[in-house]
Amino acid sequence: MPIIQYPCYKSMDEFIDTKQLKAIDQEVTQFIESYLMTEQANTRHFETGEITQFPWQSKVTKSYVVQLTRHATEYDYLDINKPELWNLTKYAKQVPLLMAFIRTLPFEKTARIMIIFDKGGHGVTAHRDHSFQDLCHEFIWFRTNFNKRFYVYHNKQKQYIESYSAWFDTVNQLHGSDPAQTLNFSIRVDGIFNAEMQKKIPFPAINPASRSAYWACRNTP
Repeated sequence: MPIIQYPCYKSMDEFIDTKQLKAIDQEVTQFIESYLMTEQANTRHFETGEITQFPWQSKVTKSYVVQLTRHATEYDYLDINKPELWNLTKYAKQVPLLMAFIRTLPFEKTARIMIIFDKGGHGVTAHRDHSFQDLCHEFIWFRTNFNKRFYVYHNKQKQYIESYSAWFDTVNQLHGSDPAQTLNFSIRVDGIFNAEMQKKIPFPAINPASRSAYWACRNTP
């Protein structure tokens, strides 16, 4: 049984079409630029939740969120992987190439889909998404370019994600991003991995939230 060594992440590039992903960079960039011109005043800032690296850090960041799906009932963070509770928003229609790419991802069904972006100059506070070690959210985080300097962090060690896409443990380690001097963004798709993908992913004996980390460390020489 592999020993999990944090910080770590599992690159998902081998399971996605990175050529198709890079081809949608212009569409997503233009969408965000248009969004900033027309709807910035109504845009909510990205919130980290309660578990930041230091208690005094702000939970409300300078980065923004565009929801491509929206929760159909009263929002509960723990529901981000429940497809039946999420519906497409009007913004999803404005990024058809992105949505077409998302349909190629190894999900049985998708739930929450969001773009997190920053105009430049601001990072995202290092944080954990929640504290429930018995809950594992299946998701793919990805970006169309490397403008966003995203990292996972544990015990004073920072590991930058070097791939276009990743799945990482959001409970037992921190994650965040450094400031960039230009527009930068990432997309996160939560849902349920399909049967073929499920067969590839090992299960840890304890702490289900560490499943992505367990997988990543098993594949580390």
